[in-house]
Amino acid sequence: MGIDALLSDPGYNLQSIHHLGWRDMRRLIGPFAPTDPVWGVLHRLRGRRVVRRKEVVETLFVLERLAPELARARTVCEVGAGHGMVGLFAAVLFPALSRVDQLDRRRPDSWDRIRELLAPAHLRVKTAVRYRELRLDRVDGIAPADLVVGVHLCGGLTDTVAELARRQGAAFAVVPCCESRALLAGEDGLPPRKGHGDPEPAVNAARVARWRAWGYDVEERALPARVTDRGRVFVASPAPARREFEPPLAPRAGL
Repeated sequence: MGIDALLSDPGYNLQSIHHLGWRDMRRLIGPFAPTDPVWGVLHRLRGRRVVRRKEVVETLFVLERLAPELARARTVCEVGAGHGMVGLFAAVLFPALSRVDQLDRRRPDSWDRIRELLAPAHLRVKTAVRYRELRLDRVDGIAPADLVVGVHLCGGLTDTVAELARRQGAAFAVVPCCESRALLAGEDGLPPRKGHGDPEPAVNAARVARWRAWGYDVEERALPARVTDRGRVFVASPAPARREFEPPLAPRAGL
């Protein structure tokens, strides 16, 4: 996608909470030709006061970092979807996707508005994407998916996504957020570690070790610091030996 060009203006604050407006369009679309689907997404959303520019740019960077996996996938499940931009944009930018399931406790009005703005040029956001409302702490299983995704997953939700993917031997990609030392409970048989400072490095190190013990290959990628201060992207794929010889764990009731 070449979206790193979005960072070329040193005076432009991509962390602004302002909505995507006309002036933003002049700044953002410069790197893209009108035939580029990214240009199309930005053009459809400009000036509508439905999405904030930080979230739009961050979503584009997440999808760019996950492009190799999304290009191979046919079905995706997004857990903790929120406004749903990751799944909706993915349906536009990766037309080989046949189904995108989005799960969260409540479907916000903004999801419907974003979908309606994109649909005239990209009908697939209505035919391929579905949003299910449910409590994520009560999800026992998901429909089969090639890739399970979660972005800015608060606390233990990262572990929920990983476990849901593991039950069916699926690949998963997560951007963790809001870790606490309580998440270290039970690691190495010890109680949560006490101390000061950000627990994020220890929490995610323990996660990576656990995922590798499950038989996953784990790769870390990064989002630009100017886009988000929680930019660690973990991509976990079943190791080749497991994909070829080991059946996935029996899934529970699917959604």
